[in-house]
Amino acid sequence: MNKRLILLLGLMLCLMSFTAYQSPVLPSLPLSEAILIGKWRLDKVNLYDKDNTLLETISPETSSEIKPSIIEILPNHKVKVIDSGLITEEGSSYLQLWSLDKNRLIIKSKRKEMLLKISYYTSRQLTLEMANPNPSNKQSKAILFLKKLD
Repeated sequence: MNKRLILLLGLMLCLMSFTAYQSPVLPSLPLSEAILIGKWRLDKVNLYDKDNTLLETISPETSSEIKPSIIEILPNHKVKVIDSGLITEEGSSYLQLWSLDKNRLIIKSKRKEMLLKISYYTSRQLTLEMANPNPSNKQSKAILFLKKLD
């Protein structure tokens, strides 16, 4: 009986050693604010319509006229726009504050409040989803891809 149990455990260990370990895509939430603090470069923005069809991808690689956008999320809950190629003048205000609510990043200015769902993150990469970025163009959502510079 003991030999069979030891043999079974040994066989299980051998089988498990050949199985690839898959880390979870999204670590457990809520997020730590410390992960977000630092300089981030906006790599690209994907715009989708109401049927979840990709309308357009905007990035410095697709257009030579657009320079990369760099923001800094500061520990005092302020957002500083360092270089704005894809960020509009309205979005580049230094008066913006940020907060974190579970898996949502909330950016507030005097006139607006943006809710950005954090759909994926690592220590070096962040993917944010914004609902209805431009209602006049019938865009349903925008997905923003950011990479950490620090």
